[in-house]
Amino acid sequence: MNRPSTHYLFIFEGVVLGIIAVVALIFFGIAAAYSVLLGAALVILPQLYFAKKLFRHRGAKFSKEILKDFYTGEAIKMLLTFSGFAAAFSCVRSLNAAAFMLSFATGQLLFWFAPLLLRKSSHLKSMTNTSHLSDARSCKTLTYTQRNRLN
Repeated sequence: MNRPSTHYLFIFEGVVLGIIAVVALIFFGIAAAYSVLLGAALVILPQLYFAKKLFRHRGAKFSKEILKDFYTGEAIKMLLTFSGFAAAFSCVRSLNAAAFMLSFATGQLLFWFAPLLLRKSSHLKSMTNTSHLSDARSCKTLTYTQRNRLN
């Protein structure tokens, strides 16, 4: 059984925030670019931890473990985010607060809307397109997720 693929979301988020950091470097200087990268890291790293924790188990027989991992993963993600904010504002002297907060908010919005944006991309369309199969439901080569989409 295939595990959910979340790495495309993180790659997309990292590329977009990296482009924003380059734009900030060009127009606003090194402090703004560094602040954008810190805000991006503060979004991506806790989300990576949560995804890794949440998708360790699959299936109905692991429902208790999945629920436990969800709550502990979310609690630790929030703790990492709060401590990251505290560390950024107390330890980074040249922090551009506006760039930092805007990149954090942009990263959150990207993560929420990235599945919608990526679903429209040609890469994911080609992965889920099963119109060329004569009887797609009975094809044994389909992944679990693709069969569920057909039902």
